[in-house]
Amino acid sequence: MAKTIRRGSAWSMRAERELIALSRTHTLEALADHFERTPAEILKKTARLGGGDQTRGKMIKPPRSNKSEFSKREIVLFVLVMIVATILTVEATNFILKTFVIGNPNDQLTKAGGLSTSQERETRKGK
Repeated sequence: MAKTIRRGSAWSMRAERELIALSRTHTLEALADHFERTPAEILKKTARLGGGDQTRGKMIKPPRSNKSEFSKREIVLFVLVMIVATILTVEATNFILKTFVIGNPNDQLTKAGGLSTSQERETRKGK
């Protein structure tokens, strides 16, 4: 028995969710066969649901309309990268100070007693 193409019938929520999921991996013709609808109806529905136009036989998601909108995942990833960068900067600064300044006996600051972690602060006595 041949499949009949339904034209103009309403889309169910389940069919819409399935169309969104399948539109990322299937061609327009495959989607039309799967849903038993015309390719024009598939394109029209994907455009309404936020899908894109057809490129190289695959349905693709359109680019963001506003570049200032970021997903939660992108924001969390950015914050984590900034925290890691801050920690690495602090650790690198401590390593360089300990290795080249505090640990070097020939450095002028070390000879003068500056930047020593064990040095106690001297208080100035007024005249």
